Amino acid sequence: MSDLGLIEPVRPALTPGAELLRLHLPSPVDDPWAILRSPLARGRAAVAWYDPVDGRSFAAIGVALRRPARGPRRFALADAAWSELARNTRELGAAPDPSLPLAVSAFSFSHGMPPETWAGFDEGLWVPELIIHSRGGRVSAALAAGLTLGEDAAMARLEALRQTLPLAAEALPDPSGASPVEIVDEEAGWPAWEARVLAAREALDAGRLRKVVLARSQALRAPQGAVFDAVATAFALRERQRGCTTYLLKRSDGSGFVGATPEELIRVSAGRLRTVALAGTRRRGAGDDDVVLAQDLLRSPKDNEEHVLVAEAIVSSLDGLARDVTLPESPEVAGFVDVQHLRTPVEARLNEGVTPLQLLDRLHPTPAVGGLPRAEALAWLDDHEGLDRGWYAGPIGWVDSRGEGVFVVALRSALVRGAEATAFVGCGLVRGSEPRAEWDETRAKLGTILGGLRAAPVAKT
Repeated sequence: MSDLGLIEPVRPALTPGAELLRLHLPSPVDDPWAILRSPLARGRAAVAWYDPVDGRSFAAIGVALRRPARGPRRFALADAAWSELARNTRELGAAPDPSLPLAVSAFSFSHGMPPETWAGFDEGLWVPELIIHSRGGRVSAALAAGLTLGEDAAMARLEALRQTLPLAAEALPDPSGASPVEIVDEEAGWPAWEARVLAAREALDAGRLRKVVLARSQALRAPQGAVFDAVATAFALRERQRGCTTYLLKRSDGSGFVGATPEELIRVSAGRLRTVALAGTRRRGAGDDDVVLAQDLLRSPKDNEEHVLVAEAIVSSLDGLARDVTLPESPEVAGFVDVQHLRTPVEARLNEGVTPLQLLDRLHPTPAVGGLPRAEALAWLDDHEGLDRGWYAGPIGWVDSRGEGVFVVALRSALVRGAEATAFVGCGLVRGSEPRAEWDETRAKLGTILGGLRAAPVAKT
């Protein structure tokens, strides 16, 4: 077998129990997302990530290892799987980038994901075969192969992947474009929505709930003769929603879960945690109208009550995991393209050994996507919401081999399959919530995904 370029000619001895080989090498492209439009991505699973907070961008294709994590202990199972991978990955090549993600991870909102709507979108961790990563002007790449079939097979797989890497710089034609998207029977969902908000208000007024977040889905249809393009949609969202984290998880059949979320769930770096309370919403306006809307949001008793509940619950959830928790006394208004929110950043120093996946186990779901009290709100949603949320409002993110990582809440999102797409939106209900006002809020949030959806003509055979 030929040498792999940057792999040492004499192979280092593998540690007992090694699970993965990763070869670090220079990137063939400047923008990691370029590989999504290259021949390498055709017919393969892909992941894309753009994070405006730390300027991180990466794209990945293929699956070297998968570690499912399902059921009530899914975060603990995923944490154990990550720990094993971090200990048992052999890094090869010159100057590995320590900030390059080791595994991508996604979880559904609840631990019971019905298979019919979300078939093929499973929970847990997976290591991509190829990842290209950019941050702070440094672009790096890594190839990965599992050791399940032995060292020789893994080395041969790395060699085969390396031989195809120049294809990453070849761009395929992009036939997609901004096309009119049909919103399927939107007002047909209004009666059920009104009834659910009124039922929630009854529970809120009776004191059984302090807050509950009600979500709904919206069916969308591509123009005749076209299918939705998950990759092109991700590119459009990245360009249009620069203040949001854009994410894409695409299956080999072309279906995908894609979105641009304003909500950061956890950011772990150098032993510190950053999270954010995000609750309370207004649409964006033009000129002075935008300022009036922002001031109205800051003064709104309903929105401030909702926001305070979220911030207090996040701080309480960190008990025993972190110390020196700090947050400002009052929220700020964070403006995005379509909506603006009340936002309070929360920072803390993590206790020794606390990992991102352990934090997920404690923090998810926050009251920003579930409610308070947590157990009662989730039970109410199970009984009343009538929606298979799947990955919507679940945690999506990545972890590296050092235990650093970022997870966001998968909001402003859509599941796309061929000519059909399902968008997901929701809003927080507290005492005094009005059905029509909350419906209008979901319509404003729907604008994020509607503005980014792209379709391509059906390929002729």
